[in-house]
Amino acid sequence: MAFLDLEKAYDTVWITGLLYKLLIFKIPTYIIHILKSYLHGRSYSVYINEEHSSTKYPKAGLPQGAVLSTTLFSLYIADIPPPPSHSQIAIYADDIAILSQSWRTDTIARRLNRIILTLLRYFHKWRLQVNIPKTKITLFTRHRPHPPKPLLLQTTSIPWSNTV
Repeated sequence: MAFLDLEKAYDTVWITGLLYKLLIFKIPTYIIHILKSYLHGRSYSVYINEEHSSTKYPKAGLPQGAVLSTTLFSLYIADIPPPPSHSQIAIYADDIAILSQSWRTDTIARRLNRIILTLLRYFHKWRLQVNIPKTKITLFTRHRPHPPKPLLLQTTSIPWSNTV
């Protein structure tokens, strides 16, 4: 099982890409126009005591704390590539678990690696990044086989872990 965390997922949503996906999902145009005005032209600044920062204008991301943001993010990643029939993907917000099973640990490692590579290509296309230090790979088994070689995530070796 591999556990991936998307880095700053809500802050990095590509607004144009999200609007494109909403069109593909056949969301009514008037709703897309409302969402576009909601997402574009936002600004923020920080006030502490008597001081405040300069105004910033985010070019990407969803508003923090808005209930609508979780729904929009779910739609943004709704077209994530499905895994092969021998595996499953479970998603909760910006956390992704990839499950695969086999009697052979090397087969599990090969399957996980293939799925992770597919997901990395998808994330790159849609401007999302995996938080590599938070990525974990673990093996659930009744017996104690030797764990396979670490998986390679981009250029980082991810060792098998007993805890997540």
